[in-house]
Formats: sequence, structure tokens, C-alpha cells
Amino acid sequence: MAYVEVEFGLFPSRKISRDFASFSIEDACLVASSGDIVLISDTSLNARLIVETCAMQWSHVAIIYKNENEYGGRPCLFEAVMHKGLDPDVRTSKPESGVRLLDFEDYLRNFKGNAVAMRLLCTDRRYNLHLGHHKNLQPKLRVHITNIMQVIIDKYHGKPYENRWTEILAARFPYFPRTTETYDAFFCSELVAFCYINVGLIDGKKHVASAFLPDRFDGSGDLKLKYPREVAFIGLFISEDIVKLSGECFIEPPVRDLEEV
Repeated sequence: MAYVEVEFGLFPSRKISRDFASFSIEDACLVASSGDIVLISDTSLNARLIVETCAMQWSHVAIIYKNENEYGGRPCLFEAVMHKGLDPDVRTSKPESGVRLLDFEDYLRNFKGNAVAMRLLCTDRRYNLHLGHHKNLQPKLRVHITNIMQVIIDKYHGKPYENRWTEILAARFPYFPRTTETYDAFFCSELVAFCYINVGLIDGKKHVASAFLPDRFDGSGDLKLKYPREVAFIGLFISEDIVKLSGECFIEPPVRDLEEV
């Protein structure tokens, strides 16, 4: 399966590169855990408007939620979208717009856009989040993320998509930085940032969720994460970069053959 390289934006070219590690759908679902980032390049009109207006390579970002006690322990995609599409929400069993929760594997198998990539939430090798729980030196961190996300999903699932383009443009061109915001509606990266702020991975005193666009979560960004102070740390000290996101790992085969383009 060949990757589709797409060039977007009103500003200097930023291609979606194939020069990264890749996962099969099965492997992606196996390693996916709460807090991992999913980057998406779609072909819808709304997606094209976003990337052209905001000069981004990824049109959409979502976050993984995986709870062994819910939805058969399968990884789910927590996201905010404008259009319903065809994929059923795991809570309502029907297509939904706005803030929704989808089965991750089903989403990947039905995907018809350009590309999908994951960025795994990880730590220093000594504190690897993706080892089995019997080996993991920091299992409380992943449990903390799952528990906070469960509360967020219970409270905000079904909220509408943020249709005001002024909100998205304000995030791209922050001439008037925001200090407060309401959460009656979400655009995609706002929802992901909202989860990270509430989990404690992003400092909510310095950042507001509506100031984040998808490119803040891609591999070329400068997003710095912090270790949540609510979670006990095993060790003598916490370095500033103990928690981070991996590079972009493309998922095969969620992209079309070049012959189909």
C-alpha cells in the first residue's frame, strides 16, 4: 500500500511524508492506549478549507480512549467532527456529529481519506508507558489518564461541533490571546487539548484549549508536555521531558492506492 503525499496550505509547503515508521491496523489497535494522539488527513470540503486556511498538513486530530471495563476493552477514537459520516458512535450505535466516540479499528478499516498516523504518549525508556502492566514502572499514569478521560466523555459526549470559523482563525492568528473560554462546543484540536489540560499533561494556567490547532500535535510541533503532579512518580526526580509524544507512525492500509487518487 503506497502512501499519498499531499501538499497543502497557503504558506511554504509541508508535505505528509512517508519517511516514518508504520503500523498495520492490527498493531495500531494493539498498542493504542488512552492519551495517544491520532492525526488525520481527510478529503472532505471542510478538511480542505481547514488546511488551506490554516496552512496545515493534517486536517484533523483525535485522541485514543481505552478502558478495559468499557466497550470490550477496545480502543476508541474520541473526537469532535462537523459531519456525521457513516461510522456509528459506540454509545448511541448510530452516526453522530459533534463530540463522539468511535471504535478505533472500525474507523481505520472504513477510512477513505489521505492518511492516518499515531503519536504514542510515552516516557523516558526507564518509565515506558507501553510495556505490560506487570513490567510498567508507571501504570498509575496511564490509569490516571483513562479515569480523567472517562469523566470528560461522560460529561461532554454529544456536545456540538464548534461551527464558528472565527474561533479556528483566532487559534491560528492569536492577536488577542485568550485567558478564559466556555465549553459548549468544540473543534477537534480544542477537544484534544482540553483532555490534555484536564489530565495535567498541558499546563492549564498557561494555555487555553481553544488556542490549539491540529498542527500543535503533529511531529513538527514544539508541544512540551509535563508530568501530571496528581500522579505519584517512582524515582528520585522528574525531568522536564519525562513525558512526550513519539514520532508520527503511519497506519496501513488506511490510505488509498495512488491509482485511486
